[in-house]
Amino acid sequence: MIGLRYVVALDDAEQWQLSFVGDIGGFGVGSDLTYTLVGAVGYQISESWKVELKYKSLWVDYEEGNKGTSSYFSYETATHGPILSVAYEF
Repeated sequence: MIGLRYVVALDDAEQWQLSFVGDIGGFGVGSDLTYTLVGAVGYQISESWKVELKYKSLWVDYEEGNKGTSSYFSYETATHGPILSVAYEF
């Protein structure tokens, strides 16, 4: 699996942040191919609390067994949608 993360502050106090995360993997090891993309805007409420609104997309292509046999299984799907996260760091 190979991934990248990019975070940028939107204000001088670094309370507002914009972030992007992406990864790609599989390559025939666990699945044929999988990827994740996430875009987020976050606000650091205090030193310990943070809230983020994200949009995530996940795609998986998995295939096992031989086509035409009872052991064949194929799973190809795309899942996406919004996520609201609240984090407490200690």
